[in-house]
Amino acid sequence: MVHGEHKASAYSLRYTGDGYRVEEEYRQRCHCQYVWVYRPGSGIRRGYCHKHDGWLCGRDACIDEQKRLVADYERVTGKTVSCLAHEDKNDFLAEQLAKLTGIPLTITESGLLIPTTMPQKIINVF
Repeated sequence: MVHGEHKASAYSLRYTGDGYRVEEEYRQRCHCQYVWVYRPGSGIRRGYCHKHDGWLCGRDACIDEQKRLVADYERVTGKTVSCLAHEDKNDFLAEQLAKLTGIPLTITESGLLIPTTMPQKIINVF
């Protein structure tokens, strides 16, 4: 069921009300992690990021968000980039949050930001 040279991110199998079997495969965008049903020949054009070896979702909101993130990253770091992968964005945001709060953070495998060391004083934010 894999179409093209890249493996699908997910698969689904469902049956319609009239008993037809529908198999679908999904692709995930490398920059925002958006997932869509992959339909070759649908006429929908999506891009491909050669830097991160991943698909682009093509949504206008996502393109605008990527432009904003790249501008923020370049302004803060002084480094020029063409795009930011999801993991790069998380690392950048963790660094900025650590600078803002003074608490060093690390990212777990599941993507959670946790303090590297326990702060002396815990601030109640609720």
